[in-house]
Amino acid sequence: MRQGIRGERATRGAAIVWLIAAVAALAVGGFLIWGDRDEAATTEIALSTTAAREKLRVAVIEAGQLKAARSTDIYCKVRGGATILELVDEGTWIKEGDTVVKLDAKSLEDDLTAQKIKYQNALAAKIQAEKAREIQASKNQSDIDKANLDLALAKTDLEKYVNGDFPLKQKQAESDQKLAASEEQTAKTKAEDTAELVELDYAAETEKQSDELAHQRAKVKLEMSIEQGKLLETYEKPRQMQVLESDVRQKESELDRVRLRCEADIAQKTADEESKKATYQLEKSKLAELEEQLKNTTIHAPAAGLVVYPVNQSGGMGGRGGSDRDRVEEGATARENQLLLSLPDTSEMVVSVSIHESAMDKVRVGQPALVTIDAIKEKSYFGKVTFMAPLPDSANQWLNPDLKVYRCEITLDGDMTGLRPGMSASAEIIVDELLDVVALPIHAVYRRGQRYFVYVADSAGKPQVREVKIGLHNEQRVAVLEGIDLGAKVFLSVPPGAPEPDFPVETKVAAETSMEELRQRAAAIQPKSGAAPATTAPGAGGPPGGAPGAAPGAGGDRAARGGGFPQMPTGIDFAELGKLRGLSEEEQAKWWDEKLATLTEEQRTQWNAWREQMKQLRGGAGGRRGEGGGAAPAGTPPAAPAGGAASQGPNQ
Repeated sequence: MRQGIRGERATRGAAIVWLIAAVAALAVGGFLIWGDRDEAATTEIALSTTAAREKLRVAVIEAGQLKAARSTDIYCKVRGGATILELVDEGTWIKEGDTVVKLDAKSLEDDLTAQKIKYQNALAAKIQAEKAREIQASKNQSDIDKANLDLALAKTDLEKYVNGDFPLKQKQAESDQKLAASEEQTAKTKAEDTAELVELDYAAETEKQSDELAHQRAKVKLEMSIEQGKLLETYEKPRQMQVLESDVRQKESELDRVRLRCEADIAQKTADEESKKATYQLEKSKLAELEEQLKNTTIHAPAAGLVVYPVNQSGGMGGRGGSDRDRVEEGATARENQLLLSLPDTSEMVVSVSIHESAMDKVRVGQPALVTIDAIKEKSYFGKVTFMAPLPDSANQWLNPDLKVYRCEITLDGDMTGLRPGMSASAEIIVDELLDVVALPIHAVYRRGQRYFVYVADSAGKPQVREVKIGLHNEQRVAVLEGIDLGAKVFLSVPPGAPEPDFPVETKVAAETSMEELRQRAAAIQPKSGAAPATTAPGAGGPPGGAPGAAPGAGGDRAARGGGFPQMPTGIDFAELGKLRGLSEEEQAKWWDEKLATLTEEQRTQWNAWREQMKQLRGGAGGRRGEGGGAAPAGTPPAAPAGGAASQGPNQ
């Protein structure tokens, strides 16, 4: 429909061109026939209009398409994609919960069965690891308790010997010494008494010998008890103390070893338990994911609505006639996260149009609009601008890189019966309505730099340059605020013998600022860190085309619009890339492989990066139409601009 609007503009423009050509022919013919007549008669041939006050409605008219304000998109959620087995027909009205898509689930069912087995094994291993850790914890406590008991007994034995056994043995030794000393003294006394009695012949010699022998035994016994006490102090006590103290130290070391061994054992069991738990959780999540994946093979409508297939990159509806990769039909393979269909809510509709950059400053959110649907000519709809994109849309960059348009959405009001997404529509956005202004045809006003002028006829009918100040304009007429008197005769084209404007071509800044000031301001501009200095595109900054000057429009500013394409690397000529347009995707891939094989590694890297950037641009623009209606593959060079945009302002 946008082409239809442009066609109407082109038709009007062509009519004007033919009219001007006819006038020029008449002027040339008149000059040849009446060359001897005066110049005033010649200027009468040029068409003119009379300046008068009128009501001027300023509007921006653009073509677009209907779409739902709200839409529910349904995507393929099966990992790796799946074959489409069943698909509801496009245009079908469905209810919430209805089955809209069925995908092949055979491989998922097999994977789910295998995963259930893995899940059960992981569950058993987790439980076994948990019990093994509990058993190890109990065994560790028993081993530590036994080691603590052995240490306590060893300490008790040492304390018993120091405070019990040794003092007792020491007292026993002292008692034995005293007893032996007493017996020795008694035996000695008895032996002496017996010796005296023998001398007095009161006792026999045998009694003397017997008493002396008893004395010797008592003496030996005393000596032995003394030595036994010395042995107890010198040898037995130190030895037994070393043994008992060593036993205490050994038990302490054994307790430390038991504790370390228990910590190592419980750490191993805990790690094994955590590993088994992690494996169990992993297998459980895989099982849940497969169950969810299997559930996703049958897609139910989340809301009621009209089934609409997605628009593929080739511009066709529903993927029909597009590439095999983008088709949405039974038997085709749906990729993961591929849009399968949409369920637009037709209770609220919007018209999406593209606003040319020359008119974007006029359009504001909240402005009223009148919308007509191509399929419903007898009815018009009232709407309101509800969205204006802040940045230009790249949808038409492949067709015309110079064209900058901004997406605008108009929400419709009233009964939406019969309206469907995708219908072509024309929107007239009402910018303002000037009730009492002087208005002229837009092609009668010219621009030079930032100044506007018209050609008026003086009292003698000769053309004169008249500078004017203009206001708002629509596609046909422009408001003239100053410079024209009511009833003035204004030429619709440059009349023969018209003088040149006497003011130079200059920008507003240049007109108000001296050259020295301009140089100083330029020197003060310092690029930010990391920013590359801007370069002028070929053809940019040149003088505007057209007649003596040009008002705001598409022609004079065309060279300043950048195409936005990445810089091409070296190694392959642009002319060679033109060969890609007539090749299939397989032939293009083969061509690229052969070409890249002849380049250096650095050049191959640069060209692959360039192709990826071009692929992203192609995806953002919705694809470029080729000769066969298909999308241009990545790496295909941009086509030359298909003409300039329709004029949006006074003549240049």
